Amino acid sequence: MAQSVEIIVKEKEGSTEINFPWLPDEISYKSGGVQFSTYKLLNFREAARPSSVGLAEVSWEGIFPGEARRDHPFCTGKWKSPSTYQAILNKWKNKKRLLKITVTGTPVSMYCYLKDFECTWSGGAGDCHYKVGFLEYRNISVTVKKAKTKSKSKSSEKNRLGGKLTAKRPASLAPSTFVVKTGDSLWSIAKQLLGTGDRWKEIYSLNKSAIEEAAKKHGVKNGYEVFAGTKLKLPKK
Repeated sequence: MAQSVEIIVKEKEGSTEINFPWLPDEISYKSGGVQFSTYKLLNFREAARPSSVGLAEVSWEGIFPGEARRDHPFCTGKWKSPSTYQAILNKWKNKKRLLKITVTGTPVSMYCYLKDFECTWSGGAGDCHYKVGFLEYRNISVTVKKAKTKSKSKSSEKNRLGGKLTAKRPASLAPSTFVVKTGDSLWSIAKQLLGTGDRWKEIYSLNKSAIEEAAKKHGVKNGYEVFAGTKLKLPKK
């Protein structure tokens, strides 16, 4: 049985939310492009290396149905006037509210800001045709590390004096894991740790039982959503 799709946007700090009543024909998800740093080499050729990943965007066009359509079969949930939705979206945009958008049945689940919103009132039914766009929120943290003072080890000193060195075998590495934090999604974790959000399915496959168990504890049927505190195994980069 196919899972029904819902578009839910709610405040991170607050109780206001919108469950969009009329699903659009399509939803556009644009992953942040890779940004490159370029270098001039000695032979005057250019080289490029990836330096960072841009922010993801989600957008679509839809309808807030007027009162004449309140009982229309495409209209889900309790009907609200289009002006109510317009007021909420304008407040979110003007107040720069941090939001969370979830599209059930898809991997789209992220914290974001309302980037664009425009609407047009048309038709005798009182419909409001709108366009909306959301831009991914990314937490910025800076860690300052103290420089370590280099000291000569006994092995390096012995090597300098012509002694024999015995190479040590490196300890085996523990499996790579990651603990989910608030605001993370499978897509953002894959993009941050594996270099591309397209590898989110690999993380899901490795951790399917853990992800779905955590979702059930939070009363969510969508197994693609992840919750803070869940420990995930990571595939090789």
